[in-house]
Amino acid sequence: MARMNKKYLEDFDKLCRDWERLKMKPSGQALDSVMKDLEEMEYDLKNMEF
Repeated sequence: MARMNKKYLEDFDKLCRDWERLKMKPSGQALDSVMKDLEEMEYDLKNMEF
């Protein structure tokens, strides 16, 4: 479980970086990165064991 939480936090950090990049320079590619990050985080949340 700790490993999954660590991965989730790393994904969240990546999402924050991609989100800042999207705000500074909006583009389709930057938006795709943010959407991909969110999809990965959703998958991780659904598969996390509590």
